[in-house]
Amino acid sequence: MVKRAGINLLPVPYKGGSEMTLALMSGDAKIMISTATEALNAQVRAGKLRLIGVTSEHQSSLAPGVPIVAETIPGFVIAGWFSFFGPASMAPADVQAVSNAVRVALAEPGVKEKFAGLFAEVRYQGPAELATSMVRTDEFYRKLVADLGIVAQ
Repeated sequence: MVKRAGINLLPVPYKGGSEMTLALMSGDAKIMISTATEALNAQVRAGKLRLIGVTSEHQSSLAPGVPIVAETIPGFVIAGWFSFFGPASMAPADVQAVSNAVRVALAEPGVKEKFAGLFAEVRYQGPAELATSMVRTDEFYRKLVADLGIVAQ
C-alpha cells in the first residue's frame, strides 16, 4: 500500500512516543505515524505539530476536517481498538451479557468524555463485528509486511 502510494519512508525505531515526538518537533523526523494521544493533541493545539491525516475508516469527530488517509491510499486503515476477552469456553449467554453491559457503559456521556480526553473515539462493536475487525486488521498488516518486503530477523 505504501509503495502503491509512491511513498518512500525510512522507518526509524524510537524507544517511545516521547522520543519520536521530540524528533518530529525538532525536524529530525519529517513525519510520524502514531496513536493519537492527548499529549500529541496538545502539541497540535499549540501549533507545534500538524495533524495531516487520520487512518481510521471514518471521519473522526475528534479531528473534524482532517482527511482520511484511505481517501488517498485506498485500503490504508489502521484503527486501534480496546476489547474485552474471556475464555474460549465462556457460555454464549455470558458473552452476550458482558457485551450488552459494555455497550450500555460506552453510551454513558461521562465515558465518552473520558475517552475523548485520551483522544480515543468510542465505537461499540459486538462480538461478531469485533471478530471481523480482528481478521481485517491481521490481513492489513500481513499485506503491509509483504508489500514492504519486511522479513523476520
